[in-house]
Order: sequence, then C-alpha cells, then structure tokens
Amino acid sequence: MEFASKVTGWRGLTPENVVLKAWAEWGIENENLPRLRTSVKLVMAARMSTTFNLLETIQPLLPTMSAVDMCRRIVEEVVFLAAAQ
Repeated sequence: MEFASKVTGWRGLTPENVVLKAWAEWGIENENLPRLRTSVKLVMAARMSTTFNLLETIQPLLPTMSAVDMCRRIVEEVVFLAAAQ
C-alpha cells in the first residue's frame, strides 16, 4: 500500500522516471528492476482505470448539471472509489 500511495503521488513523471525514482528511494537491487517496472505499470494502470471510471460516471451528466452539483458528484464518486479500495 505504501508503494502504490508513494508512486501515485509522483505526478508528471514518465513511467521510466518513476521506476528510477522508486529504485533510488527504496534501494532496489538491479535484479529486481523487472519486478519494479511491472509494479509501477500496475499502479499506473490502476490509476488510469480509476480515472476513466470516474469520467464515465460523470460524462452523461455534463450537459444537465450545474457546476456546484458536478463538483458534489465528483467528490461523492472519489469518496466511493476510495472507500472501495
């Protein structure tokens, strides 16, 4: 869980830069780099999937909701997704 939280917080980095940062942060040995790359890809894929799920939920509501209602719905969905984790 710490790994996923930490990696998710490193926004704006390419996947390879995330791997390098994680490698330096935790002192991963070179023989474990393939596992580290796979782990980073899994975390990034999960984040992308969560984002797309949120967008799919909200997209049909865009033409009909006010900005305040839209923000409320986004917060509700994020809380729901976080609780499911």
